Amino acid sequence: MNNLPRYSGPPRASTDGFTVMEMLVAMTVFLILGAALASFMNYAISAYSINRARTASYSSGMAILGQFESDVSQAFLAPGDRNENVDVRFLGNKDATGNTSLIFVASSRNPLESRTDLGLREIAWNVDATAGAFPLNICRTQRDGVGGPESLFTKRPQPGTFFASNVGFFEVRFFPDMGSLVDENVTFTPDEVNYGLPSWDSTRGDLSSFKLYTMNSLLAPWDDIMMERIAVTLTIIPNDGMRTVLTSTLDANSSAINVDITDGFPPNADDMQSYLLIDSEWIKFTTSDLQSFTAAPGGRGARNTTATSHNAGAIVRAGFTFYRTVYIACRGKAAR
Repeated sequence: MNNLPRYSGPPRASTDGFTVMEMLVAMTVFLILGAALASFMNYAISAYSINRARTASYSSGMAILGQFESDVSQAFLAPGDRNENVDVRFLGNKDATGNTSLIFVASSRNPLESRTDLGLREIAWNVDATAGAFPLNICRTQRDGVGGPESLFTKRPQPGTFFASNVGFFEVRFFPDMGSLVDENVTFTPDEVNYGLPSWDSTRGDLSSFKLYTMNSLLAPWDDIMMERIAVTLTIIPNDGMRTVLTSTLDANSSAINVDITDGFPPNADDMQSYLLIDSEWIKFTTSDLQSFTAAPGGRGARNTTATSHNAGAIVRAGFTFYRTVYIACRGKAAR
């Protein structure tokens, strides 16, 4: 009888598991850590995309500017006795898109192999205005021969030979050699001295809007003139990043630009980088918050474009802008 088990009541709950409160606390901690990890991953992916876009744009921009500088550094200007059958010219002007179009004569890379034109060639740079939408293609056309009916000056190539894509803006400003103009009755404004001219005509007789235009001077080689240097501004629109949409209609006079997100766009109030591209209009902006940009005073219709209305849902782009100055070896007048 003394060996019978005693009744000790109902079994006690195990102390080896988690209580409901502990489970809730653990789940909350995991949710917070998961959200933080997701946020970090999104930031890392965004940063990676931006850096990849920046690297690709930098490579493209440097390749374009490198070839352009190589071409322009060989631009040639000489009196008419170089070759009386050859028009030695340099013509640069704005095209229909507000970008710069250039046609000029340059020295050949292998002048001894080109006897007929005495070592000269024609080169044209322009954007493809026939594409009808941004970003644009940039074209480079070369002709190993100068003058005649096949001259690039006669054909004025459009769109030309494809060279690079994703171009948002291509502008060349021309700076005169002031020392060679002391005998000219022409006054340059401070802005023209500091920021250059929008066009150039070495013959002085082709482009009537040129500052130094002289009637009947197209075929007179002795007053031809070349700039001292040129400044190139090039914007590359990346394939990834720097893209959002308008969340409300933007009229032609509004400075408030409401968008889905501004993350990854250029910094505020940067004279070179702070530009937006909507349809075919460039807009310079000064400030931004999470979902809007503010256009600078006079910033609508920037970069030679026209301010216009844009519908909600329109794509808003930006790009990486590069700037380069190239000095011209044959600057000044052909004859002094």
